[in-house]
Order: sequence, then C-alpha cells, then structure tokens
Amino acid sequence: MKKTYVVLLVLVFALAVAYISIQAKESGGLEVVHAFIADNNELPEGITIDKTGEMFVSVGPPFFVGGGYGAIWKVSPDGSESTRLVEYPAGPAPAGLAVAPSGTVYYAVPNLGNPGGGVFRLEDGGEPELLPGTESMFVPNGLALDKQGNLFVSDSAIGAVWRMPADGSEPAEIWLQHEPVSYTHLTLPTKRIV
Repeated sequence: MKKTYVVLLVLVFALAVAYISIQAKESGGLEVVHAFIADNNELPEGITIDKTGEMFVSVGPPFFVGGGYGAIWKVSPDGSESTRLVEYPAGPAPAGLAVAPSGTVYYAVPNLGNPGGGVFRLEDGGEPELLPGTESMFVPNGLALDKQGNLFVSDSAIGAVWRMPADGSEPAEIWLQHEPVSYTHLTLPTKRIV
C-alpha cells in the first residue's frame, strides 16, 4: 500500500513538472522558460545548470513506471532556445546530470540488465561516450563532480556511491557502500566486479 502511494506521488509530481519548467525571477515570481510535452513522454527527471546559466534537463518516463523514450535537452537561460542533445527513442530515459566548468555534460542511464546503460560524457558538439566501468552500475542516478576532477555516481539499487576520474582515464569503482539492499523478492550483492 505504501509503495502505491509513493508511486502515485511521484507520478503526480512528474506530471505537474512536465507541463512547465520554471525559473525564479529576481522579484521572486515564477516564469515558464520551457514547456515540456507530457504526451511526448517529456517528463523532466534530472536538471543541472552550467556557469553561463544554460540548463540541461533529462526527460522521459522513469524506468519504474515502464520507461520508454528519453532525451537530454539544453535550454538557454531565458528559455528562448532549446536543443535536444541526445535521444533514446526506445529508452531507458536518462536520469541524473552534472556539468563540468568546461561545459562537458555527464548523465546516467539505468542499466536494468539491458545493454546501453551506464554513465556518459558528452562534450559540446560531440557524441556520447560511455565511461569505463559504468556499464556495471544497475541504477546510476545522482551525479556530482569535485574540484579534483572526480565524478561520483549514486547507484540506488545497490546502495553505493561509485567514483571515477571524470576524464574516463580509469574505470569506475565503488567508493562507498553500506549493507546490501534487501527487497522482499531480491537481495543485491554488496560488491560488484568492474
């Protein structure tokens, strides 16, 4: 019963956000900067903003409600321009995002046992590049960069945080992990071999 309420709450929130993405005005008011189309499965999941104010938004239905179409959008600070940078017509939808000071975008795609998941690096004007070792992640989600050039990625399914050089020079490895996550029908391992 509790799971049903959580899923419903997430769906209601996702649908509300899908109709408008907003930006706070200096006056404290809200302004629509880009409208995503829920009927096209453009449901915002992750967002990050670079040093120039450009927004990068991952969209698509979450994997836990069936997944499907996914994309990464770049939206100008005033919302007047938007560009689809990456598209996954059959899914899964990208999740978390991070952007480096250089403008390089990093994004996570859940693996779910299918090829094509992991963490990707996208240089301006380039093609997505899978970072080594990230194909072993099950549900990569939150991403963060530190000042030393490391990329950290949470893996919600196994309760772990992975670390790797953001330049992809070394494979990802588990940096922090607690006891194994246990579900009614599934126990996930505490260690993953990369």
